[in-house]
Amino acid sequence: MIYYQHVYPESVSAALLDAYLSKGWYRIQQMLITTDLITKENDFLAVFWLRYRLDTYAHSKKSRKLLQNIAPFTISIEPLEFTTELTDLYSRYHSSLDFDMSDTLQGYLMGDRAVSVFDTRMICIRQEGRLIAAGCYDEGATTTMGIVNIYDPAYKKYSLGKVLVLLKLEEALRQGKTCFYPGYISIH
Repeated sequence: MIYYQHVYPESVSAALLDAYLSKGWYRIQQMLITTDLITKENDFLAVFWLRYRLDTYAHSKKSRKLLQNIAPFTISIEPLEFTTELTDLYSRYHSSLDFDMSDTLQGYLMGDRAVSVFDTRMICIRQEGRLIAAGCYDEGATTTMGIVNIYDPAYKKYSLGKVLVLLKLEEALRQGKTCFYPGYISIH
């Protein structure tokens, strides 16, 4: 039974990404997919694609507090590059997971392709020059799509996964984007 659609584009312009996102598609590795169902442990779960309309978005009090807690850290936006420091961070993050995820960040983002068809950036969080968290996102013309957030488990108390979503939202707002797509949730 086929319960999802997918395409492997040769290239994805910013406008094309916007169009796919507006229709409920999402990036997985170097393909775009859409579905209303996923399977987990031989069960079908409903999928709900998430979208923040940025013209109405404002951080909550709790969100502002999370952002205040990272004031001692350095934040930067960089192009995606599979450096040793990023690979090491992913290894530390991956070893702490209690669910299945690709063994490498390159595998997670690239699949079997050597060159990305997406315009991917990273928000990096560093403490005294050491990379402690990174969040990857793709740029559309009027939208931003969050892909993955990773962090050093030693910094779990800072909720860096959530913080990276907030920082992506802030960057999308700064750029005047209309929507931010963080991914999906699935429920029984």
